[in-house]
Formats: sequence, C-alpha cells, structure tokens
Amino acid sequence: MPKYDWYRVTYNKLYKGSSYHDKDTCCSLPIIRGEMQTDTILDFKNSVESGSIYSPSGSVTLLDVGCSNGTAVDSLCRMGYDAWGIDPAPRAIEYCEKRRLTTCVTGSAVTIPFEDNSFHIIFSTDTIEHIRPREVDKVIDEFYRVATHYLVLSIALQREANRDDLNHAASRYKTLRGLELHKSQFSSLKWIELFTREDRFEVIEKDIDFIPDNKPRYGDIAGKEGFLRVILKVNKTRWNIYEL
Repeated sequence: MPKYDWYRVTYNKLYKGSSYHDKDTCCSLPIIRGEMQTDTILDFKNSVESGSIYSPSGSVTLLDVGCSNGTAVDSLCRMGYDAWGIDPAPRAIEYCEKRRLTTCVTGSAVTIPFEDNSFHIIFSTDTIEHIRPREVDKVIDEFYRVATHYLVLSIALQREANRDDLNHAASRYKTLRGLELHKSQFSSLKWIELFTREDRFEVIEKDIDFIPDNKPRYGDIAGKEGFLRVILKVNKTRWNIYEL
C-alpha cells in the first residue's frame, strides 16, 4: 500500500470545487499573492540584469516548487528559462496540463522527484510555510540537494488572511475544518537562520513586505511582517564545475 501523503491528500481536496489557486486567481489571496509572485520573478530578473547575481551560461534550468496551476512556470518560460514545476496536488497539475505546460509534474518539496544538481535555480513562492515544522529541515536539505546555484523564495510569515476557500472546501471535507494551512509561521529572522546555519546557503538579497495596516480584515496581523523575499546562493564544494 502506498505511503499516506498528507500534502497530496489535503491540497487535492482544496483544489476540488473551490477557487483555491484556480486558473484565474491563482491563489486564495489573489491580489497579494499574485503581486508577490510577480515581484519575486521581477526581482530575480533585475538582479541578474544588474549583475548582483550571475546567471549560468547557456540554458538556465529552474524548478518552481509548489507550482500550483503553473502561472509562474509559464511566466518564467516566456522569460527564456527552462522552467519546470512540482506540486503535491494532482488536480493542480491537471490545471497545468490544460495550459499545455508539459514540464509540471506531481511532487512534494519534502521529496523532490529529481536527481541531485538537476536545476540551476529553485524558485518557490508562498509554499514552504505550508510545510509542517518537523519537515522544514528536510525541505532545506532537498533544496540543497537539487539546486546548484540559487534559491529564489517568497515566504508568507503569517496565517492565511483570507480563509474563504478553505472554509468552502471544509463544507465538504470534515478533515479540513479548522485547518491551518500555514504550518510554519516563522519570523523572517528565523527563516534566514534555518537556511544559513550550516553555511550551505548565503543570502544575496532580501526584502520584507508588511501586512497593510489600513484594512480591518487583516485583524491582529495588520502591520506585521507579511512576506519574506530572499535570494540565496548555494554553496557547494563542486561549484567550479558549473559555468557562471
């Protein structure tokens, strides 16, 4: 019997019959998350163009971890990257297939289904905060195993500000009632510490966005750290085998 995959089961339920990351909004917080995803892509592009980070020569391979319906993969392909994506929910990958994104496959950040050093860059927006705390170290290990040059990450630092999609799905699935999707609600400082404590990654750029404090719907998280955007260089002993 296949091992139970909590991420696959849970997120597949969310994608069924709700607007969670649907093809139009791409997420349960379409305005904020959509802007963050676009900003993360543009920040990386600007960093390459300005020379603050180096782009590998030739075709640059990039893996979007938590690709959802493939919006970022599509954007990155249009920018000239050889972009791939993984998501634990088969229904999310079905969205990708409908968009003719053939490089998106089912897979989890906890066990990335690619060989060591498969991608120059790992790109991930609003994904790793969904990882259960006991598995965060495993995800960081997997990022280090698979990426050769950079991590480009956007991490939500608070709980979901809008639970409409989750509540809608919970009306059909008792197991989703009261569920908190952002399992690892760490501060920006804590995330940086987790990634850099063994000197496997080096922070190249970081930016913190705060939750707007002028909208009542954000409640007690208004004005607090909302998102961390960070670019990390991968430090590997065999770095020189990859052309920069």
